[in-house]
Amino acid sequence: MMNLNLMLPNLVKMELTDCPNCEQLPPFGKLRFLKKLVLRGMDGVKCIDSHVCGDGQNPFPSLEELVFGSMMRLKQWDACHFPLLRELDVVHCPLLTEIPIIPSVKKLGIKGGNVSLLTSLSNFTSITSLCIAFLPTMMELPEGFLQHHTLLKSLEFFLVRDLQSLSNKGIQHLTSLRSLSISYFDGLTSLPNQIGYLTSLSSLEIQDCPNLVSLPDWLQSLSNLNRLMIVNCPKLEKRCKKEEGEDWPKISHIPHITINKGGNPLMIYYEYLVYAKSHNA
Repeated sequence: MMNLNLMLPNLVKMELTDCPNCEQLPPFGKLRFLKKLVLRGMDGVKCIDSHVCGDGQNPFPSLEELVFGSMMRLKQWDACHFPLLRELDVVHCPLLTEIPIIPSVKKLGIKGGNVSLLTSLSNFTSITSLCIAFLPTMMELPEGFLQHHTLLKSLEFFLVRDLQSLSNKGIQHLTSLRSLSISYFDGLTSLPNQIGYLTSLSSLEIQDCPNLVSLPDWLQSLSNLNRLMIVNCPKLEKRCKKEEGEDWPKISHIPHITINKGGNPLMIYYEYLVYAKSHNA
């Protein structure tokens, strides 16, 4: 284990899956050319510590993408330097409540697991893409948890069924946001007025929000919005019918509009299987 770099000196990608009896990870940080590391189903691992980082002064010198998935006992993640890390996905790690500061990360995914992880967003002020998914029991967002993310260009909410509102996400401060996606959001009855301040928004996707009853008037003021997709939102479908629907005047200025009754059923089913597996269903 200690000579990992000597044994695999040119390794660029490593993926370890379903090793529930593994309790101690090897010193991955010593792999000088490792660009992508994926760890899934490592239920025995409780800590990402200095040993994993390689106990060196320059760990993970080439790592660009890191994925932790379904690590059921992972509780502690010690600070470690990731100089080139750009993409980070933390998927259903229920005991993990905090992610250390990693300034280089641009693309972040928090999917399943502990809602407390959202408070770690303050450690990622340079992110340009954020996905929050598979948090079906989350009732509300932490107050102002997005207000410092002025560089954010893409924001996605997926399968947050019990969330009642987006008005907490300081979402109005996301002046660089270009893409907003809201999917499988049963509790949403209206789009928050704060979205009306997103003057750079060019793409808006709304999918499977059955209780969203109408579109707001301020949608007309988003002059850069050139793409609107509404999928499986029955109450909106009739209101947005071209030239006839009550909400058509609010969206008629948008060049590309897609309204239909269903997304890709295979993709929806795949997402469900991923979610069910992560919960050991």
